[in-house]
Amino acid sequence: MSSFQQLALKLGTELLGVRPLAGGVSARVTALDVRLGGPCRRLVVREYGRQDLIRAPDLAAREFHLLEVLYRAGLPVPSPCIISRAGWSPPSWRAKMGPLPLRTSGTSPGS
Repeated sequence: MSSFQQLALKLGTELLGVRPLAGGVSARVTALDVRLGGPCRRLVVREYGRQDLIRAPDLAAREFHLLEVLYRAGLPVPSPCIISRAGWSPPSWRAKMGPLPLRTSGTSPGS
């Protein structure tokens, strides 16, 4: 079972598709298409590199918090969904990737 399948199980969703996204400079970015009991939704997973996390262990938490603030202010940013420091992921993923913010893509407040 892949790490993304494990994440989908942890979130109580059905994983329909996984697709790498281009353009991630500070993190590997992957789109997950999931079904949350109804319509299909797209989630975006950011996986930070080991060296980035050594320099800034709270990098994911800071980005997640910033997205929360911007989203609540009504700016057109993805709504933060979940941040994982461990727990659902296998040890090899935690050691390699560290914290993962997971958020919905392209949503705005009230949608």
